[in-house]
Amino acid sequence: MICDLLNLLTQRILNFANIAISFIDAVLVPIVLLVLEGGPGTLETVHQAIANNTPTVLVKGSGRAADILAYAYQNAKEEEFDAQDREGKKQKT
Repeated sequence: MICDLLNLLTQRILNFANIAISFIDAVLVPIVLLVLEGGPGTLETVHQAIANNTPTVLVKGSGRAADILAYAYQNAKEEEFDAQDREGKKQKT
């Protein structure tokens, strides 16, 4: 009887561990930021996404922050300069 209880408990623990591992795998899904319209908070969200190397898609013509960012991107001059990332590594941007 105790062996049956231990076997049942062991099986439940292993099932839980498999669920936890599956959950961890599910969290590691590639993400992208999609900007449609938006307000002042969207500007900060886009800034954080770019700082974290998260791909960002701006939908021009959707209004507000998305249009402002699309305009800025289209009218920015491409210049290369040295910058430091959060780890202190120098990169060309």
